[in-house]
Amino acid sequence: MIEKTLTLMLCAAACLPVKSQTLQEVTTNGNQTNKSIIIDNGSSNGRMTLLSEQSITKIFGNATGSTTTFQPLALLGSRTLIGPGNQAIVDDGSNTLQVNGTFRAGVGNNYFRYNGSSDLWLRFEDRGTGGRAMVHDGGNVLGLNYGGDFTGGTKIGTKAYFSENGNSYFMAGNVGIGTNTPLSKLQLGSYGTNNASHITIPGVYNFEVMKIGQTGNGNTVIEMVNHVSMTHSYGIKMGTNIDQHGSGFYIRAAPIASSYENLTYDVPAFYINTSSQVGIGTTNTAGYKLAVAGNMIAEKVKVKLKTGWPDFVFENGYKLPDLHEVEEFIKTNKHLPEVPTAAEISADGLDLGNNQALLLKKIEELTLYLIDQHKLLKSQQEQIKLQQETILMLESRMDTLLSAIR
Repeated sequence: MIEKTLTLMLCAAACLPVKSQTLQEVTTNGNQTNKSIIIDNGSSNGRMTLLSEQSITKIFGNATGSTTTFQPLALLGSRTLIGPGNQAIVDDGSNTLQVNGTFRAGVGNNYFRYNGSSDLWLRFEDRGTGGRAMVHDGGNVLGLNYGGDFTGGTKIGTKAYFSENGNSYFMAGNVGIGTNTPLSKLQLGSYGTNNASHITIPGVYNFEVMKIGQTGNGNTVIEMVNHVSMTHSYGIKMGTNIDQHGSGFYIRAAPIASSYENLTYDVPAFYINTSSQVGIGTTNTAGYKLAVAGNMIAEKVKVKLKTGWPDFVFENGYKLPDLHEVEEFIKTNKHLPEVPTAAEISADGLDLGNNQALLLKKIEELTLYLIDQHKLLKSQQEQIKLQQETILMLESRMDTLLSAIR
């Protein structure tokens, strides 16, 4: 039956265009020819053409009509081979398309296309002992990796877009680097590990760099290295470091150096602990809201006390200390009453607000003492004036009396 069908098809092919061979030529040439073989069903609307041209073997399927301009080429059979050697396309009955060897699509100016009306799927079996570059894990996730199932690879979620305008973005899910369970939109590393991880942004000159990350044991840091010349740079660090500075936030500076390795960061220039206490040049705030290690200069410093300003000294009921008692206290203690001693200042420091209030109190007391002394002095001056007038009067009378006696 097959032989009869082939004979009829070959006979029909004899009357087709030039370059196809006749039945006699097929008989004479055997399995070799320099012409084409055309097989059809008696109509030019459905045919298959086999052609060898310039060392290239071509197979054409053809159809014509008002709406259809081509027909697919179907290869049927338990095992059909097209191509030489290992570069073959095989339909073995179990796969729609199997490629043994290298498969290339869209080479040069050509394209790998599909009709756009249905989904395009690339599915792969579970990997064996070898590596693979693209896998589908069955959960609407496309993975790109090499040598293992998402081990050290990249996993892209259900909505990942790479657009024609050059922007790439993810519409859903989280991105993890160094972790397969990211809990935020972007996560570097895994929770509960002691590994250091950074985002590093190199600069333009020498060893300029910006680093954001953690340095191990959960200590976080932002480091900025900036150049001062073509060969030298300085550094600024800010972050948290429970191992070196306790619980708080610090800012440290490194003087100018000739290499990154030679950057030496000083004690924190600024530090704030979890009690909202601030240290300048120190991390030991000693319980104060602000602790400064070193000198300070300012154009204006304002101390605002909530209570304790000594206006009460001028109240009518205030009793001034007796000056004799003050004198005895000074002789015994070598300092004014209520004023801290030099030893106390050395040990505990000076409370600027309280000290200013205390000094004002002493000034106000001195003012009252001066007022009293002024009153006393004025009274004494009046008495002296009266005494002088009395003396002058007595002297005048004495002179008159002496003159009468003579």
